[in-house]
Amino acid sequence: MSKGNNQITTGEGRAVYPRLTEPDYKFHPNEGLYSTKLHLSEEAYNALETKIDDIVEKGYQAELAKQGKPKLKRVDRNPLRVTDEGEFEVYAKQLAKKQTAKGEITFNVPLYDSQGKKMEDPPSIGSGSILNLSCDVACYYVPTSGFGYTLRLKGVQVIDLVEYSGGMSADNLGFKAVENGFVGETFELNEESSENKEAPSQSVPF
Repeated sequence: MSKGNNQITTGEGRAVYPRLTEPDYKFHPNEGLYSTKLHLSEEAYNALETKIDDIVEKGYQAELAKQGKPKLKRVDRNPLRVTDEGEFEVYAKQLAKKQTAKGEITFNVPLYDSQGKKMEDPPSIGSGSILNLSCDVACYYVPTSGFGYTLRLKGVQVIDLVEYSGGMSADNLGFKAVENGFVGETFELNEESSENKEAPSQSVPF
């Protein structure tokens, strides 16, 4: 299968826990990982699944021929799934670096704005951003686990940005204004009060 035939775009979806400008080294300390989950509409998800299934089936048939077997075990967990909450989710990822026989290779994920212009100094992209992902459908076979595929993240178009600010807000927690509901009071602190001067500012870490 030629590389051009396994490239897909997801269409617009809502990002969940994107790591696109700085790779995750906490859970991937050696190689680092760029990744994002994307929640699509049911219609967009079904269309994408059909396209990916066709690519994966061709990869499966090619692996059958390579292994000389009539059937191969398949990996249960795949990048497309419907969550317990009913979200139509896509998961795409890309290693930040990889060791090869010729040395270390580093990767990044190019980011583009809504007009298709590459962002040389991109903002920090947060959950809730509307993105369109370009991915390669990468099939693999490991005898111990079986045949499967990953979505290798090749680029991201930012349609609507929710910038990660390092803190929580009502919006990114999903809270909306409720008419006639409780409204917290705003207190004016007395600068002469030593008690108020000693009170630490309250914040919630992200």
